[in-house]
Amino acid sequence: MSTQGRIKENMDRDGILMLSLSVLWILLSCGLALLWHGVLVYRVARQVYPEPKYSIWLIFGLQLEQNTMALEYQHRIDAVIATLPFSQPEILIFQGGLTGSNTVTEARIGKDYFNAMLAKEPHLVVTRPDIILEDCSKNSLENLRNTREYLRSKDLPLKVVLVTSGYHLRRCRLMAENLGFQTEFLVAKSVSPFSINSLNKIILEAFLINWYQAGRFISLLFRNQRMLNRIR
Repeated sequence: MSTQGRIKENMDRDGILMLSLSVLWILLSCGLALLWHGVLVYRVARQVYPEPKYSIWLIFGLQLEQNTMALEYQHRIDAVIATLPFSQPEILIFQGGLTGSNTVTEARIGKDYFNAMLAKEPHLVVTRPDIILEDCSKNSLENLRNTREYLRSKDLPLKVVLVTSGYHLRRCRLMAENLGFQTEFLVAKSVSPFSINSLNKIILEAFLINWYQAGRFISLLFRNQRMLNRIR
């Protein structure tokens, strides 16, 4: 989902309060808080991760444009396909609901693309993985919370591989581990690793992480159950 869309989805009373506090913290730190998060986003994105061993893979969606997936979303699924011969996951969970004016979910588009690509190269899998759609969410935190509930309902372990773009990985990792997941990572190829667009994405991710952590800190500090229920 786009950053603008994520912000709009969180614009209720609690969201506005946490956003205000996160902006205040950035101002009080003279921007150093945002810079620090940006550095960590970049470092996590550029790391090389070992081949994943967990059998449950979570593939994060990306906002569609007129029911069409972006190249960046394709790259996330391409990374899965390229790794299939070595890792052979048992379950793939495509994530992402309806966004904007689209009439199909991110999860559905991702599944259709995966099946179409795999049909061209069926030799890549010995045992075809089960495919699950988590298509009721509006943002990454909801993706993870809904997925956690699904896995628990099936008595499956919360040991998952997070499949996403590099710049998105740190935020997904923070949220997943705070929700009780054990995580491994599969990082998709960047569309353009050194560009103004990539820099913008890193800055926006840093801002969203600062917002998330401000909300989590305040919720825990004041033991506000309503807000805690949204982040854990």
